[in-house]
Amino acid sequence: MRISLFLSFCCFSQLLFAQVEPGMESNVFRLEKGYFDSHRVMIGRKIPPEEVKGDFYLDSAWHEGTFEMKDGRTSATYPIRYDVENALLEVKSQGQVKVVGEEYLDSFQWYEEPKMHLRSFLHGRAFTPELSAVAGFLELVYAGSDSLLVRHGTTLKQPDYVAGLDMGSRHAEILKTRQVFLLSQGVLREIKTRKDFLSYAHWLSKKELRRTLRKENLKFGEVGDLVVLMKYYEAYPVRVK
Repeated sequence: MRISLFLSFCCFSQLLFAQVEPGMESNVFRLEKGYFDSHRVMIGRKIPPEEVKGDFYLDSAWHEGTFEMKDGRTSATYPIRYDVENALLEVKSQGQVKVVGEEYLDSFQWYEEPKMHLRSFLHGRAFTPELSAVAGFLELVYAGSDSLLVRHGTTLKQPDYVAGLDMGSRHAEILKTRQVFLLSQGVLREIKTRKDFLSYAHWLSKKELRRTLRKENLKFGEVGDLVVLMKYYEAYPVRVK
């Protein structure tokens, strides 16, 4: 039900973009993990050291988008970007960069090129997990009778330079990570292997999965290829008897 409501929201995004609720600016941009000091530095927010390559943003570029608060209020269109490590949505408003903490935020979405691709993100609290609760936001990459979601994260790769071989990196680097989840029969389950996928996706057979991967030249570890696989089985379902 939560996915269906969100998809309906996305379908009418152009109308929602035009809405500006009176008093929208007041008490919307809250801080989850601290406050700003006199130098406009957010206390408690993780910031990469200068010598480290990379950043904590899912995409450091700004994209036009909207967000919905936990209490149901929807914003107008702003340039936004998501800080994965701190679970904060940055918003450009009236010449300033403000933030919305995850404890107040329910969902957000932005458009990307090419062809104005819509990326949608839902808070993990919207789902019933198989095991422990999922913190932060998950990207809805495929929505159907079963849906596919991705939780983005970061990890720090330490320098691995070998002087004798003159190989490797001299600097630490922030790398992006991801967890893939399948929402099936109302339960959110993490997918790590083909075996996981087969055990959770009740409409698949092992034989058909292998055949389709070979036929379509798909790689199980690629999210885009998993989306293709989901679309394939939505159109041509093969039920396990």
